[in-house]
Amino acid sequence: AHPLPPRQQAVLEVIQAFWQEHGVAPSLADVARALGVSRQTVHEHFRALQRKGLLDNLDGVARSWRPKTPPQEKSRRVPIVGQV
Repeated sequence: AHPLPPRQQAVLEVIQAFWQEHGVAPSLADVARALGVSRQTVHEHFRALQRKGLLDNLDGVARSWRPKTPPQEKSRRVPIVGQV
């Protein structure tokens, strides 16, 4: 696997962080605002990441971009068995 260009890596990190924090995909505007670029630029990066197999989306559905690899969780979830 080739390393991603820095801007595509940044876009992927913003998407993953947004998923972790909000549980939904960011809009193009959310990512554009986070990176200080235009929505068109973000869309081009989304398509490039999709071609590389790193993002999935449902065409025509807003906020449907998902990383193909699950976002890394900050903490590990462990089920609690028994009474608390």
